[in-house]
Amino acid sequence: MNNFRFYSFHSIKGISIIPSDDYCEMLFGDFTLLSVDEIYKFIECEKFSNISSDEERKTNTKHDLNIMEHQEGVKSDCFLVVGSYENDRNHQQKRAYEIISCLSNIFLLISNFRETCCLIDEFFSIKNRHIVTIDIDKYSDTQTSGFPIKSDLIFTLYPPKQISRHELLILLTNDNFKYYKNFLFRESSIKKNLKDILLNSSIQIYNATNFTLPEMQLVVYITALEILLRESENDNYDKIQNRLRFLIGDVAFKFFNEEFLIEKKQDKEIRKNLFKLRHDIVHNGAQVNKSLASGALRLSLLTLLQYAKVSLLFNNKNEFITYLDTKIVTQNYYKKKSFSNLLSRWNKINFKSELLDYLPCYLYKYFQSSKNINKEISFLKAVKTYSSIRNIDNKNSFESFNNLLIDSDKIFNNYDDFSLFIQNNPIEVDSNIEGIKDFSWYFDKFLME
Repeated sequence: MNNFRFYSFHSIKGISIIPSDDYCEMLFGDFTLLSVDEIYKFIECEKFSNISSDEERKTNTKHDLNIMEHQEGVKSDCFLVVGSYENDRNHQQKRAYEIISCLSNIFLLISNFRETCCLIDEFFSIKNRHIVTIDIDKYSDTQTSGFPIKSDLIFTLYPPKQISRHELLILLTNDNFKYYKNFLFRESSIKKNLKDILLNSSIQIYNATNFTLPEMQLVVYITALEILLRESENDNYDKIQNRLRFLIGDVAFKFFNEEFLIEKKQDKEIRKNLFKLRHDIVHNGAQVNKSLASGALRLSLLTLLQYAKVSLLFNNKNEFITYLDTKIVTQNYYKKKSFSNLLSRWNKINFKSELLDYLPCYLYKYFQSSKNINKEISFLKAVKTYSSIRNIDNKNSFESFNNLLIDSDKIFNNYDDFSLFIQNNPIEVDSNIEGIKDFSWYFDKFLME
């Protein structure tokens, strides 16, 4: 059991925790959920001996919790308890957002977008947020601070979903959410950069459900996607959508991001996808219906879950984005990035060997992007470079290329034709490409011979 020094308490609506004997334990690492009755028992656990032995302090703490339980006349369904080692209110609130966003998004998914949960001050017109933080070495501390009013209720919170802590833990670890759960629990094996990105996107999706207007919802849902898939400010919507298509698959992409019919003008239909709609909302004040915002919600959650699953294999976001970009052969990525930089970054990617199968095509496209070089010379340079990297002969390298290129792209009918071309065009491997030598070990590591 983790013995934290500070415990912050946050009122939740939409979840009713079934009481059990494990209420003193932080079952989810640095947090747990408690029923309303259990919250008063919790402060009498052994960890709070300094409080329970002091009647005045215990009475004051219970009074503070009672105020939280009935904020602005809204009764809590349960309490989220977050443990920490430092008394940092910003960290405590941010962590509460991470947790509630994950729970809210999961409940939306399992209820087919009918039910959710929330921190009470998110859905009700509360002018002030009332937080109780307990320092086990000192007195409890209550702080009331201003908080912006966001919206009215959108999804169903009544009756609250009844669930035990054990059932919730099983839900979080099932195949649908186990990768998402790893980020929520901030597993040490996941790089901090990737954790922060996913959890920030998760919070954005949660926040969007608080908005009443579908226009604002759609904008924030697409923003949540951009957090996951945008690498720099120069990335346009086309590039982000290419990454999205590869990440979630063509079928899902077309289903959720098709050209939706917006309106008809005489005999002309106006169709736009979600990204174009977001642009029109932000820049032109366009209006959309709730069904489009609902589609954006589903798309953002699907992308979030897939990101959680795939990005675990990478060290940082740059590597993950490189993986998505280099798998998209239709994108002219090679002219905009130096190939040496691509290889240098690629060298760090710890992914399945199928990623490396595409290297012949990348080499060819790299050389083809150079000025004043025809496709035959580009192909020749790519084959010889690939032979050098893999330490294989030109024939095996040639066959690797031909297996990847579709018939309409094939440059030589057979190896004999290619061999003849080599004899007439003696070209050495371009030794100026940095990273080639360092890259060769990677193929051996994954037994790509």
